[in-house]
Amino acid sequence: MEGSELFDHPLFSLSSRWAISTSHLTHPNIINWGWGEVVPDGIGVAYSIHPDHITSNTVTRKIRGREIAYEMSFHLKKALIEVFQLAARSKI
Repeated sequence: MEGSELFDHPLFSLSSRWAISTSHLTHPNIINWGWGEVVPDGIGVAYSIHPDHITSNTVTRKIRGREIAYEMSFHLKKALIEVFQLAARSKI
């Protein structure tokens, strides 16, 4: 089998390492789920969007990574509040 130039390109190896991995899971019967990062020093963010709330789960493996997970969760919440406020103002 012949190789492909795609697999030999330097960008292919860079794009194969997912430092931040996200997943969306929304279903009325699912209220909790497991999720994780895909590389040892990465971060995983899962989220579920419902009519009246959004649930998210941010995880890392490393103890130091917990600070990063906390910061990511904090900034995600802050951004969602800003988007909510913008949407609420546009309904005037």
